[in-house]
Amino acid sequence: MLFKVYQKTVTLPSLLSATVHKVLAGEDKSMVMADGSLLASYLLKRQSPPSTNSGIRLKHSLDYDILKDEDLRAKLFRQRLNKQLVDHNIIVYKRRHGLGYLASRLTGTYGSTYRVLKEISLRVPKFKPKTILDFGSGVGSTYWAVDSVWGHEDKMFHSVDMSSSMLELAARLREVADLPLDSFSDLRETRFLPGLGHYDMVVAAYSLSDLSSLDMVRKTLNTLWQQTKNFLVIIENGTMAGHSILSQFRNDTLESDYDQDNSDSHNPIFAPCPHAFTCPLISEGCYFKQRTELSFIQNRDSVLKSNSYFTEKFSYLVLAKPVVIPLLEEVDPYFGRLIGPTLKRRRHVITQLCAPDGRTERKTFTKGKHSPFYKDIRRSDWGDIIKLTPPVQEVQEDIQEDIQDEIELE
Repeated sequence: MLFKVYQKTVTLPSLLSATVHKVLAGEDKSMVMADGSLLASYLLKRQSPPSTNSGIRLKHSLDYDILKDEDLRAKLFRQRLNKQLVDHNIIVYKRRHGLGYLASRLTGTYGSTYRVLKEISLRVPKFKPKTILDFGSGVGSTYWAVDSVWGHEDKMFHSVDMSSSMLELAARLREVADLPLDSFSDLRETRFLPGLGHYDMVVAAYSLSDLSSLDMVRKTLNTLWQQTKNFLVIIENGTMAGHSILSQFRNDTLESDYDQDNSDSHNPIFAPCPHAFTCPLISEGCYFKQRTELSFIQNRDSVLKSNSYFTEKFSYLVLAKPVVIPLLEEVDPYFGRLIGPTLKRRRHVITQLCAPDGRTERKTFTKGKHSPFYKDIRRSDWGDIIKLTPPVQEVQEDIQEDIQDEIELE
């Protein structure tokens, strides 16, 4: 009935957390915190990469540095007051940017990446990737998430990042952590995508928005999809900018790889969508939430001392090749995905579902109509999967009568 995907609170592996503290200990903390705050704010509020015919000119020269752009600082300050978006500019990640990212965004990116990879491992327990390509690897969030979910032995891990400074910082974390000698038997780091090769799993987490244009995003994703043997995992910020990137690629892939009128055609969408129709949330954005531990910057903020976590808002898309089908253990493919919080009432719960017919719908589950599954539904969270087998497929008018009867009894 209920397939749990939501993770309560994702925390960094203790070894990684201790390592980050060591790496940041020798740095100018005030500068790292200021850089991290500015960088995190910019990444969350920037617009999508422009299309080639948009007429927008990017500040893409190698000497451009967002940390030194006073106009950008002013725009971000105004944005806090009136929710104004800021322009999309190419970031040239240097060591200073990497340290700021480490202090402000590591916990959030690790938390959402772990959540998505954990869903794959739970739904397809027979799948154990041996070769992984991490595009836009940054400080290595995916590396540590893969290690937490599947372990590191007998795996080839290929990190790709345009910034040599980010690759060096990720290597520094592994060095300070003093990882065992068998950690990822084959570890490769390059600044450019390999020309040939196929990987069990390809991951692009929070990296596509750093590309110069939507055309470049499309070309890159097509290349990554060609490099994929089993799963392609894409994660972006839970904003309209992030969701638009995923939606466009989802549409392109369905158009080229899937024929709904052909029963032998393979639907490549593994998650989060339970269907291959047009996204019903195209104008609103589809995103999910995951509790993660506070970032290193937030831990220094006295206002947040009362909380032990923050909520990472992200969008994601997982595509699967036909070879994955024999590995699936799902008996009933007819399922719905929770796309909002579960509203708990005394004897019923209200959910928002993305359904297999391509629509979003508000479903109510009552203690009388849906026992013994009612307790499971009550424990559901945003992003969980509900298998829509009888008696879940109920006429909601009948359920409303039950709710009215329950209210009268109270």
